[in-house]
Amino acid sequence: MKKPLHLVPMRLQRMRIRLQRYNVTVQYKPGRCIPVADTLSRNGARNGSVTDDLGLDVYVEAILKHMPVSNEKLAEIRNTTRADNKLQELQKHVEQGWPKVIKHVPEIICPYWNYRDEITVTGGIQYKSQKIIIPKILRQEMLNRLHTGHMGVQRCKERGRDVIFWPGISKV
Repeated sequence: MKKPLHLVPMRLQRMRIRLQRYNVTVQYKPGRCIPVADTLSRNGARNGSVTDDLGLDVYVEAILKHMPVSNEKLAEIRNTTRADNKLQELQKHVEQGWPKVIKHVPEIICPYWNYRDEITVTGGIQYKSQKIIIPKILRQEMLNRLHTGHMGVQRCKERGRDVIFWPGISKV
C-alpha cells in the first residue's frame, strides 16, 4: 500500500482501485498467522473470467496517455499481438487462469511463468505491470528506436525497461 499505484502489478492495482471508496487501514499479517483465508486475499474470478471495472479502464487510459508511444504504434502492437501465436496463448492463460505448476504450462509461454501475476490484457494489448509486452516481430524495431539518439548502453536499457517488456529483454 506504500508503493505508488503505477508500480504495483495490475492485479493489485485493481484491488486498490476498488478499495479507494472505503476508509481502510491495511495491516500486514504473514500467511502462516491466518488460519482461514480472508475474502479479500482470495477474491477470484467470477464465472471463470476476470472482468475489468470501469475505474481500471480509466486508469489504463490515463497511463497510455503518458506513455511515449503513439496511437498508431499501439494499434500496430495490438494487430501484431493478434497474429502472434505465443501471445495469443499467453492471453488465453491470463484470461482463463494459469495452471498450479509450471510443468502444465505450454512450453511456448513458459518464459512468462515468473511474471504471470503481473500480466494483464486491456484493449487487445498485453502488459506486464504498466509495460507493454512487445510481439517478437516488432522487437528489433523497438530496439532500433531505443538506440536512436544513443546515450550509452545502460541508458538505452533503462529507457526500454521503463516502457516495454519481453522475456530476456535485458540480455539483448
